[in-house]
Amino acid sequence: MAAVGTPTTAGELAPLANDAAVSVAGSLAQLGVRTVGTLAILSLGVAVSLGVYHYFPWIRGADSSAAASVRGGPPAGRPGTLTIAPPHTPQLAALENEAVRRAGTGLSPASVPGLLSVLQQMRELGAAPAADRIAASASSALQRRAEAELDKGNMQGGIDIYQVALALDPAAPGTSQLARALLDRGRKALAARRPSEAVRWGRKALSFAEADPGAHAFLADAFFAAGEFRPAGDEYAKALSSRPDDGNLRRGLARSRAKTAPPKGDASRGRAATAAANANSAAAIEGGAAAGGDPSAAEATPERRAAPPPAAVPAEPVVIPPAPRVPASATSQPTSQQ
Repeated sequence: MAAVGTPTTAGELAPLANDAAVSVAGSLAQLGVRTVGTLAILSLGVAVSLGVYHYFPWIRGADSSAAASVRGGPPAGRPGTLTIAPPHTPQLAALENEAVRRAGTGLSPASVPGLLSVLQQMRELGAAPAADRIAASASSALQRRAEAELDKGNMQGGIDIYQVALALDPAAPGTSQLARALLDRGRKALAARRPSEAVRWGRKALSFAEADPGAHAFLADAFFAAGEFRPAGDEYAKALSSRPDDGNLRRGLARSRAKTAPPKGDASRGRAATAAANANSAAAIEGGAAAGGDPSAAEATPERRAAPPPAAVPAEPVVIPPAPRVPASATSQPTSQQ
């Protein structure tokens, strides 16, 4: 049987409850569809906006070069414009090849000026980083050669090569590195009980690092080991002027001064001898003046004062011969005959 609506006062039939429920469900479905569609459209718009924002940098205020870097292509320019290479590119390439060739064929103090000239031309053309890289590599190779010469005992030859290597590299630390290399050889000599050789290395190192207290301290130790106590004390004092709180330097200075001080007995005997000599000289002068002679003639040199007086020569006995005998007849003759 068909359902019939409830009659109203106007004679119309009222809708059933099922019809109202179906109407509400349809409205909710339509609202959900609209909402999903709106969100999808908004998401698509955001995605498109982000793409445009990243692909066209001038929208966010960037220049054309930045846009080219984002796209991975060359900078934007006028249509039909070609990118021209710098005019120095072939010359720079030739100079770099020449510098590498010179640095790799075995450098010497005589060939380094030519390499320096090539590197300077590279820097003038704007290739300073490449020039510095080649210079550092060549300097390292020369330093290894200098170290080998120093290990052989060729001090001056190693120093000459080392100085060229330091002049080649503008970032090199300077002569302090050379001084450290010389001190290392000196320490090895001192450890091998060769103090004279250690003194030689230390003196040469000090000529390149005069203000280094460590170099003065090492040279003091080498002098002390060689038995040269007075120079050792001088070097300890110079090192202490820069490091006054160093206990080792203080002890080294005290030991050096103790070795150079004369013994107490010798000093007292020397003072006594000097006083006696002065007293003898004064007495001689006074005696000469009292005798009326020249006082300066009475002065005696220390050698003459120290010489003992000559020993007295014993006198020979005097022999008196006996008187001759006179005959009696001769004594009795008359005076007339005489």
